[in-house]
Amino acid sequence: MVFELRHGIASWTQKYIGGLIRQDRKSGLAVLDAIISRYRVADPAALGSSVGSVRIGGVVQEKSEASLMKAINAPAGKLCQAVLSFLGEPKRRSKMPHWIAARFETLLELPGDGAGHAACLIARQFRWFDYWFTDWAAGLLPLFALDHPLAEAMWHGLASDPNFIGDDAGKRIKPALMAVLAGGAAWELDDDARKRLIGLMVNLTLRRDGKPAVISFAEARRLLIAVGDGDRAEALAILARSKHSDDLWASLIRPFLLFAWPRQLKYQTAESARQLVQIAEKSGDRFPEIAALILPFLRPVPHLDTIAYRLQKQGEGGQGYSVRFPSETLGLLNALVGDDPQALPWNLGELLELVADAAPALRQSDPWRRLKAFTQ
Repeated sequence: MVFELRHGIASWTQKYIGGLIRQDRKSGLAVLDAIISRYRVADPAALGSSVGSVRIGGVVQEKSEASLMKAINAPAGKLCQAVLSFLGEPKRRSKMPHWIAARFETLLELPGDGAGHAACLIARQFRWFDYWFTDWAAGLLPLFALDHPLAEAMWHGLASDPNFIGDDAGKRIKPALMAVLAGGAAWELDDDARKRLIGLMVNLTLRRDGKPAVISFAEARRLLIAVGDGDRAEALAILARSKHSDDLWASLIRPFLLFAWPRQLKYQTAESARQLVQIAEKSGDRFPEIAALILPFLRPVPHLDTIAYRLQKQGEGGQGYSVRFPSETLGLLNALVGDDPQALPWNLGELLELVADAAPALRQSDPWRRLKAFTQ
């Protein structure tokens, strides 16, 4: 009966056990332990997630069995969420309550995928645990080691953590983080989890409170050389999505481009160029400086319509750079527009005229003449 109702029992526990424990902790915990004990002796295959494979356009999307979506829809994941709910809102930093810690430890020993589902959800709260229950969180660190049986689940969970990770915790997980991103694990991260961990790596290069960054720009560059084009583009996308304040520009965006981004020609691709231009798009009055900084890294990009529109328009998502900074705009266009007439932005001719009206001398330049020839 428990096998047939394993998902329903776990859902009931997640929904109701907290109220029972608040009424009578001793009896409530006895009920919880009786339920968990059935899962501890279950056939490992019984603790799989209710989420199967997902198809997009008829193609199966491979997902780790330890991914967050599978964990929250699995019996062990629901049991773990029930225990997590007991913690409430701490009022001060303290020791993890023993009766809660003991249940977490039991869940991390479940058979099959059960332990991994629990680990994923615990790791999803790691940064929160590290702040409120520092000593207990330190005991989770060995689980992030790439050869640990629960490492795959822990890294998928950490990647889903919405909270900001502090430098102290960052230093402790840094070696394993760099190793997993560099491909040192026997398992693979889901695409979304990998993108979030690339974002975490970029974030840890930011100096805070005058202290050295957890990850130096030199270390970041070595990692960016070791990973693939998609990861490198994602690192730039993180910078493009960042708030372009003066402080963040000076402390992260500019030095990252100068000292962390690989300089070799083979790492400069159309996708990285697209992300670099998005950084420039948001730069406002700093556009000339950023344009000069990124120009050596730009390569021709197909389907430039959106970028070209934003360079041209004032308002409606654009900054009017073609009029405000015509020379820099022309330099970017010349680098981004290749020799394929089919890949030209639809408003190239209009853009060139705006540039020339703002700075007539540019009509005589080789870049302007090259691009103008495409429009005739």
